Amino acid sequence: MNLNQYLKNKAQRKEALEDELKNHRKRCPSCFRSQKVCFCKEIASFSTQSEFRILMHPKEARKEQLGTGRLTNICLKNSKIIVDENFENNPDVFKLLSNTEEEYAQYFPMILYPGDKSHNITQSDFPEHIKDNLTLKNKKLLIFVIDGTWTCAKTMMRNSRNLHNLPRISFEPGVLSQFKIKQQPAHYCLCTIESIYYLLNELEKWKYETLLGKQNVLLNTLHRLVDFQIECTKNPTFTRYRPGTYKAPDERSYSKKWSKRKVYFELK
Repeated sequence: MNLNQYLKNKAQRKEALEDELKNHRKRCPSCFRSQKVCFCKEIASFSTQSEFRILMHPKEARKEQLGTGRLTNICLKNSKIIVDENFENNPDVFKLLSNTEEEYAQYFPMILYPGDKSHNITQSDFPEHIKDNLTLKNKKLLIFVIDGTWTCAKTMMRNSRNLHNLPRISFEPGVLSQFKIKQQPAHYCLCTIESIYYLLNELEKWKYETLLGKQNVLLNTLHRLVDFQIECTKNPTFTRYRPGTYKAPDERSYSKKWSKRKVYFELK
């Protein structure tokens, strides 16, 4: 880059910054992104037979503008966000797990979380006692999903002892995460919106969902977010991004600490 081009880019960045400060960015209350780039109204949200509760870490709720938990909630009509660090004494989670009120007795709660005793829905249908609850007793799947960085999620799961005895459900996506703007700690780690997408695929395979492709909204929403962020890193006039900082996933290296210990919490 020659001097004239450098000065031109610098002037463009300064002008954009002044414009941004003059017109304070108004944020969407749903996704927390600037209303200028928000596409929430264009998302074709859909219903599922299963209920989802996204257990969101406060850092995701207050600061993270690229978290996929909020976007997942916008996509899924049958989902709600519950914010906390430790859900052991959380009143909303307590009600859902209590089974003492008719409103909550209809649910069969599980948690989407890996582990040695987690049921791999990719490999086989639910065991008979779960199938009986879902079919004979006509209960509805209630799936808790922990939303936070993998480090935060591990701590949240460890401290929330009321979640320890919930049946765990997991799957085998067979692909690397498409959340390319974030680094995953291990090759099998996915973000929230991807995890629910692949889970829904498996639930539909075993006839617990009838979505007929509606779940594709989840991945399409993720791709739109990722593509926009990558483009931002290539635009020298965007003041909040450092041009040229994006690296493709195959150019990165995974953290060494996760090669020596489990990413997820496991009961001893």
